Amino acid sequence: MAEAGNKERQRLTEAVDRLVPRWGELALRLHAHPELGFEEHQACAWLAEAMEEAGFAVERGAAGMPTAFVASFETSGNGPVIAFLAEYDAKPGTGHSCGHNLSGPASCLAAHALSAAAADRPVRLRVLGTPGEETGHGGKLAMIERGLFEDVDFAMMAHAGFMNLPSRDMLCRRNIAAEFHARETGEPGGSGADTSALDALLRTFEGLGRMRSDLPPRVQLDGVITDGGRIDRSKVTCGSTRAEFLIRATTTAHAEELESRLAAVARSAAEATGTELRWSGEWGPYLPMKRNAVLEAAYADSLAFLGEEVGCFPADWSIGYTDFGNVSQVVPGIHAYFKAAEPGIEHHTPEYAEASRSALGLSGMVVAAKAMALTALDLTSNAALREGVQHDFRGS
Repeated sequence: MAEAGNKERQRLTEAVDRLVPRWGELALRLHAHPELGFEEHQACAWLAEAMEEAGFAVERGAAGMPTAFVASFETSGNGPVIAFLAEYDAKPGTGHSCGHNLSGPASCLAAHALSAAAADRPVRLRVLGTPGEETGHGGKLAMIERGLFEDVDFAMMAHAGFMNLPSRDMLCRRNIAAEFHARETGEPGGSGADTSALDALLRTFEGLGRMRSDLPPRVQLDGVITDGGRIDRSKVTCGSTRAEFLIRATTTAHAEELESRLAAVARSAAEATGTELRWSGEWGPYLPMKRNAVLEAAYADSLAFLGEEVGCFPADWSIGYTDFGNVSQVVPGIHAYFKAAEPGIEHHTPEYAEASRSALGLSGMVVAAKAMALTALDLTSNAALREGVQHDFRGS
């Protein structure tokens, strides 16, 4: 693919280097003053003020959230709208043990450098300050609901990790409730008590065990009995029973397939026991990552230009959730990773919090800012790349 000229790319990386002192200082300041999700008043104010100083127009309280902001920068022309997403919330007890003090400034630094180095080309940049990612119901969801991504062409961010990656899979969650109700309840006491609803529930869990025996890596299927009946002195009451199930998978299609199979098991159990089944399911707040191979390849090319190695995420390493997964479902995007800690240092631990203020962590933040800025520069200059990314998004 054709790329922006090397001289222009070099100027952009030099612009990042000139701006590192400002954003590195902010990264350390955020680390020293960790704030929990939707309580990031200082962090939001510091980043928003810095974006204003960089020449961006800033809207505070975006999407009705006091600790969210949108910073915008546009040159003349009709370039693509590229959004850089900034996270800055911390974890209870362990502070910035997920490195959001680095992730947020990395996005801001990338946008700031691009606005300074590419002012002579059509550019429309956004920095979205997205609070509360660690809460499990992050601010990106509200931004999607309020339409803040409707005119965005591409979105990107970079998260602290153990290696440089253009992106990787993340999990979705399907929450299910199943109830069995006896059609005709017998006498409530003694051996005449109707246990058919409990029998149906136990049959369902037997089927669940069989399904779990051949699940692929990173796919999880779990269940708990929330109401199995009760014994009160000599009386047995179990005319109705209830269980909750949790499906986690890397694609919505696989989660839906597993739900369909489990529902079939439950229906069979209901038929065998003469009970009524009531089944309900809903998506958990975070959806899986919709990968975009074309955009990931462009980011990998940017890393190569920087002389950085692109890692390979081990298939047996665990993965989690992020509200960027929801963003990736509505706009082409990448959730990249940069090396901030050595493998073996677990996320959400005091050791990882220490890594998030280390020289390695700050160096990784700069690499991520450069790679994002270079990738965005290519998106502004390369119509074939833009179309390829959009085609991948529409087709996957």
